[in-house]
Amino acid sequence: MGNSAQTEPVKHLQVRILHPASLGFCCLALVLSMFGVQTTVAQEVTATITGTVSDPSGAAVVGAAVTAKSGERGITYSGETNDTGIYRISQLPVGSYNLRIEKTGFQTSLYPTFVLHENQVARFDVELKVGQVSQTIEVTGAAPALKTEATQVDTIINAAANDNLPLAARTMSS
Repeated sequence: MGNSAQTEPVKHLQVRILHPASLGFCCLALVLSMFGVQTTVAQEVTATITGTVSDPSGAAVVGAAVTAKSGERGITYSGETNDTGIYRISQLPVGSYNLRIEKTGFQTSLYPTFVLHENQVARFDVELKVGQVSQTIEVTGAAPALKTEATQVDTIINAAANDNLPLAARTMSS
């Protein structure tokens, strides 16, 4: 008559249904957070160094080591030329740098201190001279870093110049 097996009590699963308005709020928060991440990435304060490394005949030098050393931080950023002799070192913090280009069988080329500004793409094309590994050529009187990668004209305005800019709402008496 008696069943000796005990039965476990049934557990009830509670399901909470979200109100459509709260679901919409969650979706809106997710979308806004994605756009916030994208605008943060777009506002980086960095610069880029690029250029072409060639030999005296104009042929591309493949695999040349390109090193940019920060004057303020002492940090070294490295790159290497590709199959067409082009190098690119991106996301460099703004500031002053020295540039060094070297490849076995060529003389090392050094560029003196230059300054990178916000969002600048500085181009340094280099012609390496054939020589011994121990020879170093230091470039002096080099042309300033030109922004040939972009066709925009820009400038940095300090606080005093900004205060003196004319405003449409400002009158001669104000």
